[in-house]
Amino acid sequence: MGNVGTGIVGQPLQGSGVGKSPTFAAIGLNSGLTAHGVVISENLGAFASTAAATTGQVLTGVTGADPVWSSPATSGTVTSVTGTANQVAVATGTTTPVISLIGPYTPATYAAHGVLLGEGTSSIVASAVGTTGQVLTGVTGSDPVWAAPATGGTVTSVSVVSANGFAGTVATSTSTPAITLSTTITGVLSGNGTAITGSAITQYDVLVGGATNAITSITPSTSGFVLTSNGVSANPTFQAPATSGTVTSVSGTANQVAVATGTTTPVISLIGPYTPSTYTAHTVLLGEGTSSIGVTAVGATGQVLTGVTGSDPVWAAPATATITWTDEAVSFNALANNGYFVTATATATLPASPSQGNTIYFVVDSASGILTIQANTGQIIVIGKVESASAGIAVSNFDGDSIALVYRAADTSWNAIGAPEGTWTTT
Repeated sequence: MGNVGTGIVGQPLQGSGVGKSPTFAAIGLNSGLTAHGVVISENLGAFASTAAATTGQVLTGVTGADPVWSSPATSGTVTSVTGTANQVAVATGTTTPVISLIGPYTPATYAAHGVLLGEGTSSIVASAVGTTGQVLTGVTGSDPVWAAPATGGTVTSVSVVSANGFAGTVATSTSTPAITLSTTITGVLSGNGTAITGSAITQYDVLVGGATNAITSITPSTSGFVLTSNGVSANPTFQAPATSGTVTSVSGTANQVAVATGTTTPVISLIGPYTPSTYTAHTVLLGEGTSSIGVTAVGATGQVLTGVTGSDPVWAAPATATITWTDEAVSFNALANNGYFVTATATATLPASPSQGNTIYFVVDSASGILTIQANTGQIIVIGKVESASAGIAVSNFDGDSIALVYRAADTSWNAIGAPEGTWTTT
């Protein structure tokens, strides 16, 4: 056995041929390897490397040659496909498998909103579409159907248990039972959670609550008596109504009623003070500030209550209107409640802002004078059935013509009253 010597770091021991001792030597010719390539053994030759791969490629073997980078396969041979029992069927499962739901399943034939129904080995089917409120109802030996929910059913047995004073009987208990309840308890029934009792009452009694939810009654009493409380621990009783009591508080409205000693024996009086015993019948009450309310004297028939500045009003005969008469020889503005003797040709203009009932009198006292009465803006003059135009005129024709005009606010018209003397022309 010979000594092969010592190699340097990184050198492997390599064979030198038949009959020769191996030696340490460098690995192949590394200077020819491609960056990012995969190193490939070449038997006794130097190592080789693949080309650099692109993103996504896989190293793929080639029989009898170096592997190469290539895109991954997108298809292959299926070796086995099976279906879950009673769920999925698979035909020709190792080459081109055909997978189908057990049924078979044919969705194109199913109505929207139908319910899928199993049909054994036949195709799955869908129910019809149910309407609002229907329920899916079973049919023996057939597919379920949509139907209105049942409102009744078959009674198999009905009975009544006697308890708490009640008993009962049942007729036709297995088909259309008729239940009759009976009790031996009389009076007004009340329960305490475990039992029911009866409280006897008499006509006209007043019912009140008793102990443990029982009901008791109070018999009628003397006519006119009132049901009166006897406190929280006793039943009320009928008693004569109280004729007196204690006043706790009395107050008066400001400037209207005064109250003295308001919580004991209150004295109530009108602010004034008010002393009716001093007032004569048929008089009118008069306020007197903080002094006693006063009264007028009794008014005579036809008198009216007439104000007096700074003093009490008094009864007096109604005032009569006084007409002031003047002579006019030139045109003028007529005033309400005045009279005019027109002694020459002139125009009298009626008031621009008269009030309801204003009256004006005109008398023509001139052999040659003509009076023209001019209505103001928006006014008309009405004589009998004849109306002037708006802001129209009425013209006299002869000496001695006269007219009285009264104003009506509703239609802004001056209306002739009485019988106008002479003739008047309106335009």
